[in-house]
This record gives sequence, C-alpha cells and structure tokens, in this order.
Amino acid sequence: MVRRAFSLLWLSALFSASQTALGAEDGRVALGLNWMRLPGAESCIDAGQLARNVERHLGRSVFVSPVVATRIIEAWVEPARPGWHVGLRASNADGDTLGQRELTSADASCSSLDRAIVIAVGLLAQEAEGPTIAPPDSLPSTPPVAIEPRPPEVAPPPTRPDVPPPAPIHGNELRAELGPALDLGWGILPRTAVGLAMRVAIHLPRWGTIDVGSRLWWPQAEGSADARGSFSRIDLSVGLCPFVAASDAAGLGFCAGVMGGVVTAQGTGSGGSETLNRPLLETYGRLLGHLRVFAPFWLTGSVTIGAPLTRWTFYHRLGDGSETDVWAMPALTGGAEIGLLLHFGP
Repeated sequence: MVRRAFSLLWLSALFSASQTALGAEDGRVALGLNWMRLPGAESCIDAGQLARNVERHLGRSVFVSPVVATRIIEAWVEPARPGWHVGLRASNADGDTLGQRELTSADASCSSLDRAIVIAVGLLAQEAEGPTIAPPDSLPSTPPVAIEPRPPEVAPPPTRPDVPPPAPIHGNELRAELGPALDLGWGILPRTAVGLAMRVAIHLPRWGTIDVGSRLWWPQAEGSADARGSFSRIDLSVGLCPFVAASDAAGLGFCAGVMGGVVTAQGTGSGGSETLNRPLLETYGRLLGHLRVFAPFWLTGSVTIGAPLTRWTFYHRLGDGSETDVWAMPALTGGAEIGLLLHFGP
C-alpha cells in the first residue's frame, strides 16, 4: 500500500512537471494562484471555487500547482469597516510585479464581491501570462539582418516591492461609544421609576468592554397624608463585559459590575419634616444588545437585575412619638433601558 501511494505521488509530480514543460514549449507560462482569506473573512469564496470560476470565465485551463508555477497571483481578502477589501498582485519567479489590483465593497455580505474578484483575477492572469509565443518550428524564416554592435547597458538590479501587510483586525483597536438613554426601574424608588441615563462603552484590546453609566431618577412621593415622603435617586455604575459577541452590524453581551449612589428622602407630616441622604451600593448583571442604525449611530437596549448591599427602611415619626414605615428597599431591583450611542474609532 505504501509503495502504491508513493508511486501515485511520483506520477502526480511527474504529470505537473510535464504540464509545466509543455506550457513552456507552446509559449505559455505556468501560472499559480495563492488565495488567502484573512481572519474575519471566512465567509468569502474559497480558493478552489475561485480558481474554477476564473477558468470558467476565461473558457480554458489557467492554473497549475503553486509548487511548479513560474508566475504566481497572490490575492487576499480582509474585513473593513464597513465592508471588505481585496488586494491582488501578480509576480514572476524573481518577485517582479507584473500587475496588481484592489477591490473594496461596503456591502455586509462578502459574496457580493465574488463576480468582481473572478473578473479581476482573470484580467490579472491574462496580464501575467503575456502574449503567446509561437514555437520555434512555426516561426517564418527571414533573412539575417546585420546588427551594429552597441555598448552593453547595465540595468539596475530589480527591486521587489513590499507587499502591504494585512490591515489590523478591529478587535485589537481601541473603540468607544457614548450616548443618552431612557430607563425604567423597579425597586429603585417606591414605585416604577423613570430616569435619564448616560452610557459610555470603552472596548479595550484583549480585555473586553468597560461599561460605565450614570442615571438620574425623577422624584416621586409615597405615603399617606399624615406620613408622606418624597424620594429621589442618582447612581453611577461600572462593569466589565468580557463575553461580548459583536459584528459590524449588531452585538450581544453580558456585563457584571457594581453600582453606587445616593437616595434622598424628604418626609413631611404631623411630626414635622426631615431630609435624609443615604448611600447606596449594589451589584448588578446586565444583558445588553446593540444594532447599527447608520454609521456612526447605534441603537442599544438592556435588561438589568441588581442586588442591593445597602437596604434602607424609611419611616416617619408622628406627633405622638410613634413611627410608621413609608418605604423599605427590596432585596432585588430590576430595570430596562433603551438608548442611542455615538461610535468613536475604527
């Protein structure tokens, strides 16, 4: 079995070499194709399909194995913001550039570039192959022409142009979003609370996303005519979102962090009035998503559950010295948010 496999490999190499020799004899070069899909471009056309489409487009066999090729077409595709970028370059065995192309597309689907890539590779293949040279036996006989000797010209050594490096993946670049939001909260104040928020998301390379937000809640009153309180609240949250999955058009992630702030209670009633400021501290988990509306604006939404570490009970002391509860903070809080973010960065 091993001997048979070795024989097949030897025959395949011999066949490729013979194809190259035959191509050289009939005036054609042996052309290879090296097609690369950089990280993030795995959905683009693969090398085998691209080669078959180019040969179908040109109506003939074009490519041989890069191992025996005398000229090569190097091409790559990479994600851009927005869309895709394709670079193509043809060179000979000495590394001299025979032609090059660049393609870009702002379409979210890489398949929108398939037809353009096939046409560009086909044109570059024709440039790399050059004009067909007739075999020596078929050349017409012509009388010799006397050529006067000329002094030899020394050509400068060919320089191989540097191939541009692939563009960096945007996940390794600093980005940020900033924008306002509208909040609804349960357990934040005595009844369903409405607040305004400002959100900042900072995407750090290799660390994840830092989620920062501040919220101001509209005051609301609670209690009876004899013991009534007015409550308001402001808080600031900081969280880390290491599990954010995002694309150029949408994203979904989970954040966890801490929230601190101040709740202000002002009580009035038969026993007098009093204003209290109590500190707040709680942990929270936040499920969030965002959707690109149009560059650079994103629509964002989230659902949050919090566990207060400080739980206050607010009461009013009546004129006879007795006390009546006005509001006791719950063990869990919840909220929903919708907002608009302005994107900064690549």
